[in-house]
Amino acid sequence: MTLPEQFLAYQQNERMASRYTIRNYTHAIAAFEKYFAEAYGNAPRWEKVDVMQARDYVIELQRVLGRKTVHNRIAALRSLYRWGVRQGHLKANPFKTVTLPKLGHSLPVFLTEQQTERLLGAPQKRQEAGYSPALCARDSLMLELLYGAGLRISELCAFRWESIDWENGLLRIFGKGRKERLCPVGPVAMDKLREYQKTTGGGGFIFAGRSGGSLDPSSAEVIFKIYLKIAGLPSDLSPHKLRHTFATHMVNHGANLRAVQEILGHKDLSTTQIYAHLTLGKIKEAYKQAHPRA
Repeated sequence: MTLPEQFLAYQQNERMASRYTIRNYTHAIAAFEKYFAEAYGNAPRWEKVDVMQARDYVIELQRVLGRKTVHNRIAALRSLYRWGVRQGHLKANPFKTVTLPKLGHSLPVFLTEQQTERLLGAPQKRQEAGYSPALCARDSLMLELLYGAGLRISELCAFRWESIDWENGLLRIFGKGRKERLCPVGPVAMDKLREYQKTTGGGGFIFAGRSGGSLDPSSAEVIFKIYLKIAGLPSDLSPHKLRHTFATHMVNHGANLRAVQEILGHKDLSTTQIYAHLTLGKIKEAYKQAHPRA
């Protein structure tokens, strides 16, 4: 196998990286190989790529891609080289010190509490319009877990019945890198789980696909889009926005950032602190509206 193939196999089989991570790494490596072949007339010899070539590639990327995409592409190549050095295949990482464009501090998009209620109520509206009660119950549970536990869509689809602690209202979730965490959920989600278990038998994947395996995340996203339309919400919202919504609502109602970090499965608190900024923005807005000298 080539060096990139070995790296991707390691990510998939040992790191248990998500299909999205594998896809992004694959695209980033292929894009660099294409650029290198066009710029230098041959495929890259990974051990021979130098810092100047790495810098030239970053400059080229900035001409055609947004800053966040540039960061993602270089992060993938850094990971490849870091792994290669650690394995003894490569001597140095030419992408380690290259300067990247500064990222803006964009705040994550999230739903208001009223919008969230409309979305969570959409499966009932669909059932009242004549759609299958069993499928509406499934979809209602999916939305409830995405919002109620702050799950990623991949985590939702991989969730199994045996990962539920019924007595304590906890879900055992395996996130990125197969890292395990416990997510508490409220009585509404637990009741929906109990009701849905009665119709499925309660074994294996909670959300099964037609083949008997887990529901594919892309299929879950299609289902999500259906309920956005029913709820009258923007069609470009993704299931991940419910994760942002979960965290934002938690912090707005006084949750400790450390607790939110644990529930979301963030490695670093700095990743979670974005939600504190959202709350600060809410406080400032309230000040401007209410204070006579604002």
